[in-house]
Amino acid sequence: MPGKKLKKRTKKQPLIEEDERKILHSRIVEELNEYDKIVRYYDDALKEEELEDLESFNRFAFAYINGIFGSGYLRNKIVENLKTDKLQPKEDLYTDIMESEAEFDESDHWIVRSDADTEIEICSDDQGYQKLDINFNDTLCQSYSLMNIYGLLDKFNPEPSNRINHIMIQMEMIAMYREIVMHKKFTVWLKETFVDIQNRKLPALLDENYEPLKWGDSKKLQEIIEKILQTLDQWEEFGYIWFTGNPEKELSQDRHKRIKNGGKKYNPQKNKVSKSKTKRKKAKGKTRTKKRYKSYKN
Repeated sequence: MPGKKLKKRTKKQPLIEEDERKILHSRIVEELNEYDKIVRYYDDALKEEELEDLESFNRFAFAYINGIFGSGYLRNKIVENLKTDKLQPKEDLYTDIMESEAEFDESDHWIVRSDADTEIEICSDDQGYQKLDINFNDTLCQSYSLMNIYGLLDKFNPEPSNRINHIMIQMEMIAMYREIVMHKKFTVWLKETFVDIQNRKLPALLDENYEPLKWGDSKKLQEIIEKILQTLDQWEEFGYIWFTGNPEKELSQDRHKRIKNGGKKYNPQKNKVSKSKTKRKKAKGKTRTKKRYKSYKN
């Protein structure tokens, strides 16, 4: 159902302050350089840890971002009712689903339409932001559509091959979801979403282990919300790599151990990742992920 026609506020606060944006930008540049070293200089153990970490994050993102915010009922509630100093929807717009083609594995694809003009159809792929041939795991159409509703994509150029730009868009997505989840009505909307799914006998939303989410009391709902927030933390910390480029291919172990660097053969002692960085990466690996979610397992 189309959302209500909402008026725009005249004063809008940024989701991410400029100083914070600069810090994020610098951190991402540094961490991409470290990631590139891991990819280029072939440390099997480190690459395996990095890939396992990303794949673990993907399970949570699929459940607590794509799954929950892919619910039509919840999205309608957000678009119809959520206005804050930082999130102000454009007038007459609402999100809708269209059948996608092979590029999106023939799954549902979220777009934006307009009550005022039936000819308007805003698609993140058509806009140039979402290109799966460049960013292989970028299945974030539901996030792009919400960003379009709130005008958050307007500040970014559609440059999917520009890794920094693509990741900064993800940082904006993360900030958007935090603003949504922290809204005083979100718990109510989330519960209503599960009731709607149950009443209409729709497929159940799944957790990170692909089991139906348990939501029957306030404690379970709060655990789901905390998992959403923890997933957003992981996304901001390192998960953005999953949606950028093709990490499964980049971190696979079938690459040549020797590469050429400026015409010279790779020297593993000269070009190895520093111990401090290696420890930091390992700290963000499998052990950390298990600890981070330990208290939220069903």
